[in-house]
Amino acid sequence: MVNKKNIIRGYDQLGQPPFLGMPPKFHDLCLKIAGTIRGKVLDIGCGHGTLLERTIRRFPGVKAYGCDLSSVMCSRTRSMNPLALMAQADAEYLPFADDSFDHVFMVEVLEHVPEAGQALLEVKRVLRPRGRLLVAVPNRDWFHYDRHMRSRPKDLPMDAQWHWYAAAEIKALLKKFGFEPTKVTGGENLYFGGGLPRQMERLALFLAPTLRERSKRLIILSANEK
Repeated sequence: MVNKKNIIRGYDQLGQPPFLGMPPKFHDLCLKIAGTIRGKVLDIGCGHGTLLERTIRRFPGVKAYGCDLSSVMCSRTRSMNPLALMAQADAEYLPFADDSFDHVFMVEVLEHVPEAGQALLEVKRVLRPRGRLLVAVPNRDWFHYDRHMRSRPKDLPMDAQWHWYAAAEIKALLKKFGFEPTKVTGGENLYFGGGLPRQMERLALFLAPTLRERSKRLIILSANEK
């Protein structure tokens, strides 16, 4: 059984300098895929608040909410986004009313949730009919996966629960819980990190877009099929 207190303690530590998290350009890509954001948006597992900050900046009329298991992360998000409404909360038990939101983000979150199905049921409950869910998860189909798993640090708090999803797996999971994927693409690299090889990767992605599902991360936009 996963000890969530240990996970919270680990993420509280990650909330202290030096700050970790996805680069802003990744959040910009997520917003590009999400399209126009209107009404109320919830960022589950908001972390340092970068995605909410960029959402509010790009769509100033939205009403932004965030939640995270870690009180330290909530404080970080609140300091970056004083207009956002924050809640320290578990993705499996969201403290929001039914049909509350037009958009929900779960970016680099679902892979750390012990009961992903329960979390998706909660998202479905708080998301309005035809509301949109944006999910980003690490990709088990990534070309570099095996080498990465051999070399990555083993003492991170998210190691207590970290599930890499294959493209077919995450799409099937979303459909099982009532979400219809409308756009599936990749984020970050296929194999190389930068330089000329990375430019060659971009050319390959242009010529064969299906390769995006072999990128390091998957980004899926879905509609709530209520």
